[in-house]
Amino acid sequence: MKSDGNPVISLEDVLRAIAPNGLDGPLPPVHLWNPQNSGDIQMEIRRDGSWWHEGSKINRELFVKLFSRI
Repeated sequence: MKSDGNPVISLEDVLRAIAPNGLDGPLPPVHLWNPQNSGDIQMEIRRDGSWWHEGSKINRELFVKLFSRI
């Protein structure tokens, strides 16, 4: 628990909640996805395969895997 009273949640816990079958499981049905809110989140995938957000490289492999599946 953080000093402000909010619980600390690990990245692994978040990933289990979002992708209960694991990030190597079946792909989500993105063809059925119709979000109410959408827009530019300044995400970039470069030719070398590196992922960037707002000009900063995403170095955590779990984040890259997560973003690649949603």
